[in-house]
Amino acid sequence: MSNDERTTPLELFVVLETLYGPFSLDVAARAHNSLLPLFCTDGLVEPWADRNWCNPPYSRGQLTRWMHKAAKEASAGKSSLCLIPAAVGTRWFLENVVELSARMVFLVGRVPFGNGAGSDDETGAKFDSCVALFGPAFEDLQLVSWLDWKAWLKP
Repeated sequence: MSNDERTTPLELFVVLETLYGPFSLDVAARAHNSLLPLFCTDGLVEPWADRNWCNPPYSRGQLTRWMHKAAKEASAGKSSLCLIPAAVGTRWFLENVVELSARMVFLVGRVPFGNGAGSDDETGAKFDSCVALFGPAFEDLQLVSWLDWKAWLKP
């Protein structure tokens, strides 16, 4: 299973949608792994909605294209949350996340991504994650913050 097919844990999605949604379009999904009823079949080409969820492909070269698309959509007044690796020590992160996004929220704990085939097989990421928030819906938030998303799951 490639990193491009891993799915977002539903629990994480629910926490993020509660805090930053609602989202109306899953821009980087397929029918078998979309977290929303509406999704793009080619989110790099298709126009996005006013509020978007994006867990883009992580393979080499893909993330850059998705960050630039989110920034372009933000300049058209559309807001998007992108779940991405928190590679803060890299030039790529500086140029394609810090300089393009409105806000960043770093997630406490590694994300247990699913295998994309609908089974319960989850693989914890070998990297930290964050969400990059693009667009006017997020302009009033802190520039950088942290979220212990698993604490939201406790009764």
